[in-house]
Amino acid sequence: MKNKFSHEEMKTSEIKNIIFLIENELEGALHKHPKFPCDPVRAVAIMAEEAGEAIQAANDWVYIEDGGGPPYELETELLQTAATCIRILKGIETGDIKP
Repeated sequence: MKNKFSHEEMKTSEIKNIIFLIENELEGALHKHPKFPCDPVRAVAIMAEEAGEAIQAANDWVYIEDGGGPPYELETELLQTAATCIRILKGIETGDIKP
């Protein structure tokens, strides 16, 4: 098992597909949760919660006996985390998220 990979190994088409999946996740999140905290601490706490769910999915996939959780659960949590990061960055840029 390789412990590292370089970004040169990723093809442009793979990156575009991942960005497409993040955009879809973001659209779903905006529809499902149209209101989002304006306070940066609360907003980042939501992102940290998503990242924590990704850690749990990774642990389940790797460490649970009988194969653990499927990798798509980790992928789903990572997409949700990325979408939340984008939502926060956009909010900071537009001034909707501020102290």
